[in-house]
Amino acid sequence: MASNHKPSASRPVSRSGIGLTGRPPSGIRPPSGSIRVATGMPPGTARPGSRGGFIGTGGVLSSQIKVADRPVTQQGLSGMKTGIKGPQRQILDKSYYLGLLRAETLAVEIKEFQGQLADYNMLVDKLNTNIEMEEVMNDYNMLKAQNDRETQSMDIIFTERQAKEKQIRSVEEEIEQEKQAADGIIKNMSPEKQVKYIEMKTTNEKLLQELDTLQLKLDSLNVKKESLEAKKKLF
Repeated sequence: MASNHKPSASRPVSRSGIGLTGRPPSGIRPPSGSIRVATGMPPGTARPGSRGGFIGTGGVLSSQIKVADRPVTQQGLSGMKTGIKGPQRQILDKSYYLGLLRAETLAVEIKEFQGQLADYNMLVDKLNTNIEMEEVMNDYNMLKAQNDRETQSMDIIFTERQAKEKQIRSVEEEIEQEKQAADGIIKNMSPEKQVKYIEMKTTNEKLLQELDTLQLKLDSLNVKKESLEAKKKLF
């Protein structure tokens, strides 16, 4: 007699092919905790199955990490190289010219300090050569007296220059006054006299030019004459 007991329906298989009541196949056993990724090799460079290979088929460790596009040098990773640096300054602004003026001022100060340094060095040399202080003072007094004389001479020259400039200005003013008076006289002349005056003025300018040319020739002849007389004395 057939039994009324119905066989139990099989349970659905999960995505990994393992039944809820069955034993997981040995081919897809999860890795034990003793297996780890090697730290001495870059990711994605080891062969599958080695210590540096990928573990399993899923998860973050199985993703392909590409590092070929990163710039690498002998010292490790480095930044991308930028283009060639262009000119430092394209616009000559106010600060640029102020810098030039300051450089000129500093150059003058440097020259002054160099002069002082030369004086101090000379003094140190005299002290190092065991020169008496009295001799140093004598040199100082002599140089001071010479400096005072030169200063006084410069003051005299400056005063004379001012007097000469004042005299020149006075003469120029007189010439201008005479020129204005002559222009006034010419304007008061009749047209015929004005034409005659212009002709005489033009003739005078030509004669002055000829005089300058003849004077140059005369100077040249005098030089030749002196040279011939010097040669004549030698013989």
